[in-house]
Amino acid sequence: MTRFLNILKHPGNWSLFRSDDRLLLILFAVIVGICSGIAALLLNRGLETMLEWLHEYRVQWWAVFLPGAGAALSALFLDKIVNEGAGHGVPEVIYAVSRYGGLLRLRSSFSRLISSCLTIGSGGSAARKHRW
Repeated sequence: MTRFLNILKHPGNWSLFRSDDRLLLILFAVIVGICSGIAALLLNRGLETMLEWLHEYRVQWWAVFLPGAGAALSALFLDKIVNEGAGHGVPEVIYAVSRYGGLLRLRSSFSRLISSCLTIGSGGSAARKHRW
C-alpha cells in the first residue's frame, strides 16, 4: 500500500503511463466503468426502495397525484437544496464540453441521481413497470 501511495505522491513515477497513452486510457476507462456501475446500482436500489415505500399508498384513490408530487419534490430538491436548474442533462454536458473541456461537477451527478429516484420512483415519466 505504501508503494501505491508513493506513486501517487510523486508525479515522476507516472512515467509508465506517459510512455504509452493506451495504458492511461485503459486506467481512465476502468475508473469510469466502476463509477458508472456504482451509479447504476444506486439508481436501481433507490428505485426499488421508493417502490417499497410507496407500495401501500398506490391503492388509494389519491395515488394519481403521486407522480406529480414526486416531480414537484424533485424540482424543489434541485432548485432549493442543491441550487441547480431542473432540466435535461444533455445540454449541461454539451455546455461543459464546449466551455470547460468536458469537466462536470461531481455534485451534479449525485443531484441528478436523487432527482431521478424521486421522479421515477413516484411513478413519473419513464417509470418502471410496477409489480402490483
